[in-house]
Amino acid sequence: MSINKLILIILSLILMEEIHAENWLYTNPFAPEKNTILITSHPNKITLNNHRRFDWHTCKDDQYICLLSGGMSFVFPKKLANEKQWSNHDITYSILGKEELTLLGTKVPNVFIISASYKGEKYQYFLYSVKKGIIAISGPSKELPYVLIYEGRCGFGASIDCK
Repeated sequence: MSINKLILIILSLILMEEIHAENWLYTNPFAPEKNTILITSHPNKITLNNHRRFDWHTCKDDQYICLLSGGMSFVFPKKLANEKQWSNHDITYSILGKEELTLLGTKVPNVFIISASYKGEKYQYFLYSVKKGIIAISGPSKELPYVLIYEGRCGFGASIDCK
């Protein structure tokens, strides 16, 4: 094999990796310079407020959409039947409601309002759409309202046909 073919193969692999890499940025509109979560794939990292970084991984069980990390965790069944609650890694997720929302003029049907509890204490909330993925994340805060809203069209965990 010639050196040119080898270089071409290596460049192709690098470019393929870049094509499959995704980023999801969530920002607090009340303090966009201070409150952010950046989720990246390839490498799987969560960056909180531009400085704290955590590795994340998916569930071993392929029945869930997962983001498991020391910084935050989200788990949702890929095929939701009648479940209103499920648990993973000592965190219990509960569906509090299901709504149709209009976000910046765009209707988003079937948005689940989900709470995450650790040892009975609710500590985080999510707005999640099977089609659009995680739309917003909320949690406790002593200062400003802590609401992180996705900045793109299709958040983490969105269906493959989300555009």
